[in-house]
Amino acid sequence: YFHAARMALEHLLAAQRRQIAYLDSDEGGQATTRGLAVAAAAADAGIDIIILEAQDTAPAAREAVRSLLEQHGTVDGLLVFNDLMAAGALKALNAAGRAVPRDCAVIGMDGIPLGELVSPELTTLALDLRAVGRAAVGLVADLLSGAVEAGSPDASLILKHQLVLRQSA
Repeated sequence: YFHAARMALEHLLAAQRRQIAYLDSDEGGQATTRGLAVAAAAADAGIDIIILEAQDTAPAAREAVRSLLEQHGTVDGLLVFNDLMAAGALKALNAAGRAVPRDCAVIGMDGIPLGELVSPELTTLALDLRAVGRAAVGLVADLLSGAVEAGSPDASLILKHQLVLRQSA
């Protein structure tokens, strides 16, 4: 997730966003991993970001962003744990009269089809699931044939997200 977080933050910074927040899930597991990656990427870039958490639902994200805007009305960039929560964030920004992306750019993390159905369409960090499947099948085949030894560095995969630019950022 570090690569994905770095890409998103670089995109926001290139768009002159300076008050950036990250909305994480409070569910633990992946949330913790993604949140740590975002914090590390922000530290690596030398920027301070606001980190907040909410349940992994659109309504909870909507409420968290509403509260964020009350406390930090100058937030102009928002990275969100997943696309479903990003949809809730878009609703909160709209309800607050904040235009996306003019007033606040929003980037989700998932690449699910929902991102194309919301308005504005959601910029997201996505994995090419077909490429993931091909890589996984290839690795299993190599392990079974003995071409790759289990536990060796060649027995692991590093999958990198792609930034899918749409209207929200």
